[in-house]
Amino acid sequence: MARTRTHSQRMASKFNVPYLGSLPMDPNLTKACERGESFQISFAGSPGVAAFEAVVAQITASCAAVDVGTSVDVTSA
Repeated sequence: MARTRTHSQRMASKFNVPYLGSLPMDPNLTKACERGESFQISFAGSPGVAAFEAVVAQITASCAAVDVGTSVDVTSA
């Protein structure tokens, strides 16, 4: 059975940008942001931490794949 794509996944595909993942609605993420604290450290046991770290890993991998000597045109859509 094919898995249904989310709205975010369809938008990423439409605009030809990578889909990095999703974060669950976690009130602890909001609390950490409002306090200026690290979500991962302050709420290490929170269910959203694993999802947050997965998104960060996707961003890190994307940045590592970019050639530092090249420019990226962010104005074209």
